[in-house]
Amino acid sequence: DDFLSGSAHGGGLAITVSNSSAALVPIGVRVLLGASHPRQVPATIKLFGRTVPTAPGERRWYDLPFTPAETVAGQRFFTVTLSAVHPAGRA
Repeated sequence: DDFLSGSAHGGGLAITVSNSSAALVPIGVRVLLGASHPRQVPATIKLFGRTVPTAPGERRWYDLPFTPAETVAGQRFFTVTLSAVHPAGRA
């Protein structure tokens, strides 16, 4: 399903995804950034301790596949953290 979020203050955002099904295991996450406005793209996406830089001023999808260890660790829940937006003038 789609989820749209934004912040008028430009701060970061943490989204915790929980899974109550023992039959389904998440193996990755796909995030669309810049759909509402290209200047509102977070500078980074953090997942399981790794940081993925983003492109300023672009509307695009980011596919974040889990490693085998992350798949085991994220069976019940995981958190995706979006940083503050890119500094002004970079978008």
